[in-house]
Amino acid sequence: MPTGAYFRQSGRGGPTPEAIDWLKTLTPEKAANWGKTREHGSAKENYLALNPEPDWDNFITRLVNELWLSDTGLNEDDLHNIKCPVLISHGEEERFIKLEDVIYTWRLIENADIYIAPNGDHYHHIGHIDTFGPVLLRFLKKVYDHQER
Repeated sequence: MPTGAYFRQSGRGGPTPEAIDWLKTLTPEKAANWGKTREHGSAKENYLALNPEPDWDNFITRLVNELWLSDTGLNEDDLHNIKCPVLISHGEEERFIKLEDVIYTWRLIENADIYIAPNGDHYHHIGHIDTFGPVLLRFLKKVYDHQER
């Protein structure tokens, strides 16, 4: 389930130029408190708790440089060939990828589901769990029911 995801580095289906500029400034220190809520620890706290050999600085540096700032090599045909269930979730106020590019990507994946979170941002799946949770459960039920056939 991608949220704020893109399939190429630039152009249609890619991140906004502002997102690329922001990613180029991202450091492990800046990423340490991602997703922190009253109920959940920060990204760094969760990473350190779950990883038997944690290296936060290396993790963030590689995540940014090798995943988010590198070209995937994917094209429209690759997405069209995806056959597994896909739920694309996107916040209406997401700043990393334009809504029209998310819709473009969704149309390339046969039978993909899409959810646009009203007033949602990159973290809508956390901040708006009361509305996103049922969407995710319906999608998972649909996948389960399909596999039971």
